[in-house]
Amino acid sequence: MYRLNMNHFFSIFILAAPCNCATAPSTPQQSRPQVAFTGTLSSSLSSLTTSTLLNFNGDIVNEGQPYDFRYDRFIAPVSGLYAFSLATYLDPDYDVYMELMQDASSIMYVKHGHIKDRTYDRLLNMGTNAIVVNITKGTEIWPRYAGGSAKLQGDGIPTFSGVLLQELTAH
Repeated sequence: MYRLNMNHFFSIFILAAPCNCATAPSTPQQSRPQVAFTGTLSSSLSSLTTSTLLNFNGDIVNEGQPYDFRYDRFIAPVSGLYAFSLATYLDPDYDVYMELMQDASSIMYVKHGHIKDRTYDRLLNMGTNAIVVNITKGTEIWPRYAGGSAKLQGDGIPTFSGVLLQELTAH
């Protein structure tokens, strides 16, 4: 006589039988655009000015091609709600002030360096910030050097990222 051992594993196979049921016609799903960009700064930069183009073309993800390498800018392919982040890195004893530009206006700042006053005396080597913005198709977003020691470390550590969270359509 066979005794059932509960330590054995059993498989159940289910076969689907064809159905002659009436079904409603399927409606095509609208495809949502896939827009995502992350790039790193491959090499260190010095002698920076506010007009220096920062080329974040290392270790690139450029889904939907929002990053335009001709202008070193993220250009929104559709109107929507986007998230952007900027992270910078610098050797101790230097400081840097960066801003994220939207067309001609600053929308976010990243600042790091040696902070010394009556209360603080510390080194900050990595600066980062993130923002969520509602922008229209064709809006340009890019990081810009705004001041400091005119240097920025590369080595793939600084990053600039943008991603479409939700497309906004006109009603």
